[in-house]
Amino acid sequence: MTNRLYQERIRIRNSECNVHGMSVLALFQTIQYMAEAGTNAAGIGLPYCRANNLTWMARRHHVEINRLPQGEEMTTWSTWNSALGAASVTRDIEVTTEDGERLIGAASEWLLVNVADPVRPRLSRLTDRVKAAPVCLQRAVSAGFPDIAWTCDASGVQTAALSVGYTDCDFHRQVNNATYAHWALRGLDPQFLMDFGVRTIDVDYKNPSRMGEKLVVQTHGPAAEQPARITRHRVVGRDDPGCVKALMSVRFGERALTA
Repeated sequence: MTNRLYQERIRIRNSECNVHGMSVLALFQTIQYMAEAGTNAAGIGLPYCRANNLTWMARRHHVEINRLPQGEEMTTWSTWNSALGAASVTRDIEVTTEDGERLIGAASEWLLVNVADPVRPRLSRLTDRVKAAPVCLQRAVSAGFPDIAWTCDASGVQTAALSVGYTDCDFHRQVNNATYAHWALRGLDPQFLMDFGVRTIDVDYKNPSRMGEKLVVQTHGPAAEQPARITRHRVVGRDDPGCVKALMSVRFGERALTA
């Protein structure tokens, strides 16, 4: 497998951490960075895309957390292509310690998008160069991408309004994919997050959010009697609630396991 993966040793910065270790925002940003670095190393990253009016757009994320990396901890991040679709690539990422402890396994699905007309981007079938990139069938995760259903009783849903700002967006002037999971956790009770740690995060990106848009983040759960402690989250347009931007599901466990 060694000739099929890209690796980097990364020391976790204290500025990337909260009281319990690496923040979810920093985690998703580093997962995105590794996906970019891995595609660049394979010759199908940003330079190739820009030369061919293409870009990679996140479709889904599935993240499994055994333990959050701590500030100043040296870690190894490994990434590889695990599957090719007609217009998408699935990229797995594994995070381990210097001693070989497995901290995190993640999978992300990326769509290849033609942006020759930036106003009307469209899906592109995988190019021959992308198809020729190495693929390893080994998986970093124990499960595939689940279907996230929003069947929540409106009476149990909490809402928070927000406006997409400059700092939320990437160079496409759209909300960066790493931001959505951060928004989801921000809607939860701080004491709950002190008591329980994230075990899995699933994100299904539906429609882009653009600079200046007014959004509503909807949060449901966790139910006190629910042993799995699962929360569900939906981001929709404030003026068009039928336009779903992202769906998320987060499973929590006892905090001691992630400290």
